[in-house]
Amino acid sequence: PLALVALGVTATVLRHPFVRRPGKFDAAGAGLVSAAIAGLMIALEEGPHEGWRDAKVVGLFAASAVLVAAFIAHERKAADPLLPLRMFANPSLRINYILSAIVGTTMMSSGLFFGLFFQDVRFYSPTRAGLAMVPMMVAMMGAATMSGRLVAKLGRYRIFPLIGVPASMIGFVLARPLLGDRPYAVLAVAIFFMGLGMGLTMPTLSIAAQNSADTRDLGIATAAGNFFRTVGSSVGLAVNGALFNVALATQLGRRLPASIDRTEVAKIVRAPKQIALLAPPIREAVQRSITSGVVRVYGFAILTSLVSLVVVALFFREMPLRTTIEPSGEDEGSAVLVFADA
Repeated sequence: PLALVALGVTATVLRHPFVRRPGKFDAAGAGLVSAAIAGLMIALEEGPHEGWRDAKVVGLFAASAVLVAAFIAHERKAADPLLPLRMFANPSLRINYILSAIVGTTMMSSGLFFGLFFQDVRFYSPTRAGLAMVPMMVAMMGAATMSGRLVAKLGRYRIFPLIGVPASMIGFVLARPLLGDRPYAVLAVAIFFMGLGMGLTMPTLSIAAQNSADTRDLGIATAAGNFFRTVGSSVGLAVNGALFNVALATQLGRRLPASIDRTEVAKIVRAPKQIALLAPPIREAVQRSITSGVVRVYGFAILTSLVSLVVVALFFREMPLRTTIEPSGEDEGSAVLVFADA
């Protein structure tokens, strides 16, 4: 329903001048990239369970790499490419997409483990666990709105990821020692900073991509940023899941008596009601082991946040913000008249 409202607003309010031209949908490119990403996602999902050296997992990674190479080769000669490779000749867009992937790996995937912590350790219901993440949503929406208005007013955008990435890092740093028996109000501060960082960083990257791309590539430049952020999030979720599972298995081995089947205990991590029914000593061992796994995840998030900060500080350059819509590209001479009339 909310998407329908948004669609109605954009259909009636947004007036972006354009020139229609005949085009052909790049079905082959769409098929290749979809198959490549599907193979990658399945491999990342199966790796922690089957083992990273499993023949099926290795085969999926190899097939995904071959499909990516085939996609790039196809895009070089496609009349209407799904992802025009000319965009990657733009250094600003290249850095933007690298940063989008890292941000997705750090911010979008890490916050999900708070939900697991609230349900498995605090025994919150799914609804209550969702409500516990409200500070993140409030901070993210507020920061996104504020940064958008300030970008329009100041004409500058680089400052926002320079603030946003450290803000998220503060949230990750605060979260690690606070997990456990601390009151929710204390945890809410860490959750708030995570959302603040996302709100300041992710929308700004979209603005930067749109500002750096040729006018004819505005749509695909925006979509590509979202695509790389989503892929980064999926990869980050797989890596974080693997880190969590390793930490969980290690901690269960240390905390549970030798007579307890650790494998069976580990299987109930996604079943909070079963954890609550365990005998008190075993239940506490499981809860502390889960907490250790989440702490490991946020340690990785701090590391990737540092990488993001280095990329922003050293390579993310600011270009003068566009104030008019001007056509670009060799084949858009007719668009000049349309834009001039508008």
